[in-house]
Amino acid sequence: MEFLSSEFLIPHGHCYLWNPGLLSLHAIADLIIVLSYYAIPITLIYFVRKRKDIPFGFTFILFSLFILACGTTHAFSIWTLWHPDYWASGLIKAITAIVSLYTAMHLVPLLPQALAMKSPAELEKINQELNLEIARRKEIEQALRESERNYRLLIDNMPNGAVFMFDRDLRYTIAGGTELQKVGFPKTSFEHKTIWEALPIETCEMVEPIYRQALAGETARSEIVFAERIYEVNSIPVTDPDGMVNAGLILTQNITQRKKSELQMLKALERQKQLSDLKSHIVTTISHQFRNPLAVINTAAETLSSYLDKLSKEKIDKRLQNIMLATQSMTMLMDEIMVFDRIESGQLTFAPQLVNLPNFYQEMLQSLPDGADARRSQASEMIEIDINNTCQEAYLDPKLVSLALKNLISNALKYSDPDLPIKITATCAENLIKIKVIDAGIGIAPEELAYIFDPFFRSERVENIQGTGFGLSIAKQAMQVHNGTIEVESELGKGSTFTLNLPYLTRPASNQA
Repeated sequence: MEFLSSEFLIPHGHCYLWNPGLLSLHAIADLIIVLSYYAIPITLIYFVRKRKDIPFGFTFILFSLFILACGTTHAFSIWTLWHPDYWASGLIKAITAIVSLYTAMHLVPLLPQALAMKSPAELEKINQELNLEIARRKEIEQALRESERNYRLLIDNMPNGAVFMFDRDLRYTIAGGTELQKVGFPKTSFEHKTIWEALPIETCEMVEPIYRQALAGETARSEIVFAERIYEVNSIPVTDPDGMVNAGLILTQNITQRKKSELQMLKALERQKQLSDLKSHIVTTISHQFRNPLAVINTAAETLSSYLDKLSKEKIDKRLQNIMLATQSMTMLMDEIMVFDRIESGQLTFAPQLVNLPNFYQEMLQSLPDGADARRSQASEMIEIDINNTCQEAYLDPKLVSLALKNLISNALKYSDPDLPIKITATCAENLIKIKVIDAGIGIAPEELAYIFDPFFRSERVENIQGTGFGLSIAKQAMQVHNGTIEVESELGKGSTFTLNLPYLTRPASNQA
């Protein structure tokens, strides 16, 4: 360590010949430099610590170290005027050199960034532009708020409908419309919630595909049923200025009343078609059913006209009876058609009155025309009636009950063996009057039971027997007007049992079909 020794070195003051003025000049100047160099880095470090937003903070620290090192070299310059510690002074200079070099190397790559920094004038211009942009944005935000307020006011008052806007996460951003309150949803139950948070799970499963269509950029229309209402749903994609779909819009409209009107219109059109078909069918039926009795009348009349003086009284009576039976058949047919027309036009009314039931049954049987069917000469004699268990009096409409019974009896006479009687039973039980018409006729096939009360229905097995297909339909309609029902039990080839179920009324009631 001898080479670091300053034993053989002389102070720097010897170079100044210890001239007081010269020594003072260097010492004072170096002292001022030292104080200044120490004050500057302290100020810089304090500034950087207080302003952490200043760029190049580390550079300021390097400058502070560099200046501090330079100040220390000047401090040693004062020291070496009287003390030859040149090795220590050189070491400080070496440290200063290292710090200076590192600082210089650090500054080189920062130079482009420093040059890119705006001048105060440029910063002032930018600041003015920013202020203008801020003002413009505030105006836009105010306009948007006003637009959103008007839009919300519009959708909140949208009649019979609702509007929903949602983002790509199916989260509602806007929801409103008068229909929300009608189905029990305040609009606050939607906004900022996903569809799964706001709607029942079954509704989510129904509407999610519609929402996805909008987010896929597709415009679609569909109909859904919710809360017993029918809604038309229109899904519309919402795009940003770049044309990207960032949201979806759903417009719903309550079309329940419109659907009801459409259904009523369809029913009216169907009813009109049915009436048109009915008229056509009636004309065809009348034409077909009148042909046979008219032929009988025509044949009998021609025979009487041509051979009246040659025919015996027995044959003349036979021809006249044929004319009477044919006329009676046509009259019954016209009566059925008139009754059916009254039923179809809703003119068949319910007019109950106090009726003595045993007398009613007997009078109804006596009013049956003899020979109502060509296979039966004395209809009333072929009917067995059991009214022992019936009630004596009740309020009912005798015309409606008689109408239904006569049609059932006519069918029983028509489609059963002429030698086998028709049975009628009447009972009162469980607040019902039950009247049964039992025959041992051809019966009804099981597959035909569902259609026998339809107008004009006739089995293929009875096409050779005269009939209109009105009878059972009239009987059923008469029972419906009377607030009653009609039932049937039948076995093919063994006969049928028709039962009229009438409410047992002990006081007057009124109704109209």
